[in-house]
Amino acid sequence: MKRNTIIILSLTSLFVFFGCTKEINIETETTLPNENTALSDFAEILSSAVYSELPLRDFIKSEALKEFDRDFDVFYPFVKDEIVYDNQTFRQILEKYDTKGLLQEIEAREPLLNILVPDWSWVDEECFSVCNWDVANPDVLVTYECPGSLIPLYGKGELLGSMQGNDFPSIPVLVVKRNERMIFQPTKSGPLMYDFDDPAYDGSQEVKTKGTWYDDVYDFDILPPSNTVHPLTLPSKVRVAYTESKKNSLMKQRDHIYYDMTAVRDTGMVDFHYSEELYRFCFASGNIPALTDDPMSGDSMALNALSYNYGQAMSEEALKTYGWIEGRFELIITVKAGDHLEQIVLPSIQISDAFAVDKVHYTWYEDIFGVVTYRWYRVEQSELVPRWIVINHELFTWDLSIIPYSYSVHFEEKDSNITTTYTQTTSYSYATNFTVSGEGSTSTVKIGFGSGSSSQTSRSSTVTLTQNEGSDDLGTEEVYYSDAVVLSMPGSQPKAQLKSYTTESIVFQVVPRNSN
Repeated sequence: MKRNTIIILSLTSLFVFFGCTKEINIETETTLPNENTALSDFAEILSSAVYSELPLRDFIKSEALKEFDRDFDVFYPFVKDEIVYDNQTFRQILEKYDTKGLLQEIEAREPLLNILVPDWSWVDEECFSVCNWDVANPDVLVTYECPGSLIPLYGKGELLGSMQGNDFPSIPVLVVKRNERMIFQPTKSGPLMYDFDDPAYDGSQEVKTKGTWYDDVYDFDILPPSNTVHPLTLPSKVRVAYTESKKNSLMKQRDHIYYDMTAVRDTGMVDFHYSEELYRFCFASGNIPALTDDPMSGDSMALNALSYNYGQAMSEEALKTYGWIEGRFELIITVKAGDHLEQIVLPSIQISDAFAVDKVHYTWYEDIFGVVTYRWYRVEQSELVPRWIVINHELFTWDLSIIPYSYSVHFEEKDSNITTTYTQTTSYSYATNFTVSGEGSTSTVKIGFGSGSSSQTSRSSTVTLTQNEGSDDLGTEEVYYSDAVVLSMPGSQPKAQLKSYTTESIVFQVVPRNSN
């Protein structure tokens, strides 16, 4: 160890240099380490240059504030050939103050040579920080990274003294050191190849200073309910009725189903083996009427959400099967056909059977380290897709001699057990194209397709109905004898398109079937 005796000539200058809020004791006679002459030699050269060169001080501050490695470092290999002013590079300016010609040797010995411009404002706002460095003031100290508790200090190209390692001066202090955030590799061509020791040090990449919320959507591409069925699920008589009606536009499909008429035979007797059947219903797309309006009234629909801290994200398959929808509702279907009145009660329909979840919204929070600390999955009511609910409820044989030419189907969502009764009178149209099949017979024969060429007759029917107070009216629709049951049945594909009836809130289909 070489012993260096340092004499400070002016005590006043000490207070100029070290006037921070923390009292600093200056060692004017001390033993300084001499283990790294390359760093100390560079500190000596730099102290002389920064005192004399205002543009250099401004350049060093500007480069430090770029935080290229997420610290206030000026990495010499990256900036030495940068122009500072008047076409002079950083290195060329240093060469003017390298009176001993050591710069080339320093560069060879210290490939990670670095200048740190500290930020000590966290100690006290009066302590030096690169952010508040007034580069117009030439008083700048330079030290270098070395072992031990004493920190050597250079100024104007001279070793002025030292301070304790836990002292924080108020004037600028530049620290010459090796950059521990950079690594290098030799190349065949000669120049070294530099890289960050860890990608996290790359200041050109975005840095998370706080956690981030993210949103995504799982889309299951659930299709709306189709009005088609496989033809083989239909009774053979319904399929034949469609085929025969295509041959003769006057023939109605129910003429064949209920009276065995064909495209060339327009008379027939009623077939009591067949009856109208409410096949299935669903809610109209985007219409979830009143099921969540008032929980006190009995509506019980609930859209569940799933949230938890940490843990693995749910798989798409798990999201599909999760119980997003809870609740039940009761539906009352009233069918009126002249004097025929029937109420169908569906007492406990699972809402999850009536709707499918098309999308699941996923929100999660990542902390600054990219760790997901919170997850939230949810569904929106507007993105529920209706499902068919099959009821297969048998109604009546459509004997036009006693059943009017149309009947009504009304849907009501029950909300309470408080009922009221009332009477309702409705005018219906009846077909008149019938005759007695033979002398002494009570059987009637239908003559002509549909209602025939004769005019229809009207008569009124009065029925007594029961209504639940506060229930939701989901609408009424008429079914006519002349309506097609099957709209299309292309032979090229196994699909039969059924006629759908739509109320304000409900879509339903009717398919006559053999009731035996």
